[in-house]
Amino acid sequence: MNMDEYISEYAETLEEAIDYAQNNATFAVKNVDNYLYYLADVYSTSVIPGGCLGDL
Repeated sequence: MNMDEYISEYAETLEEAIDYAQNNATFAVKNVDNYLYYLADVYSTSVIPGGCLGDL
């Protein structure tokens, strides 16, 4: 992985996105799926108490 790249697709699954968030913050902030899961949870929190991701 090249640190000079912009946001890209580094992980496909929720498990991979969580792994980046827990163990590799450098790439978590560059992975598009991390943003998508975050946005979905933030939006759903305003609609569903606790959000849509449940207990991870």
